[in-house]
Amino acid sequence: MIQKDKLNHIKDTYSLIEKKKSNIEHLFIEAIDAETITNEEKIKIFDNIREITLERRDYKILNNIRELIHKDVIKISKMFEEMLDIYNTNINKNKNILNELIYNENTKLKNVHLIREYPYKNHKERINLTKQLKPKYDKIVDVPERKVLACYNKCRGA
Repeated sequence: MIQKDKLNHIKDTYSLIEKKKSNIEHLFIEAIDAETITNEEKIKIFDNIREITLERRDYKILNNIRELIHKDVIKISKMFEEMLDIYNTNINKNKNILNELIYNENTKLKNVHLIREYPYKNHKERINLTKQLKPKYDKIVDVPERKVLACYNKCRGA
């Protein structure tokens, strides 16, 4: 957020300098009769224009960089969203394939040590379910925030 504020500050400062330059051009160059002002006032006006022009040049460069950065950030953000969509699609596709393998009774993956989840509704059901699953699994883990028992067998080697 701080970087965004700095980038906006560059844009706002550049706009302010443009306005100052425009005001000086209008007030002192277009609206005043050059013959009615003294040489000292002309020097002062020239110094102001020079100072603003130099400052404007610096902020113009910074503003151009800011615009490029902004475009790149948008481009990177869109690419990231596309990559995230592809990633999520692949994860869901792989999860569906894995679920088919896990829950298919004819699977050839009987020796693979997968984690099975068993949902429960309350404390009493969790205790009964744990007692039923204890003989089948080496490890039973309660996931209370999801009200699920996650069960698996330890790997015993080939």
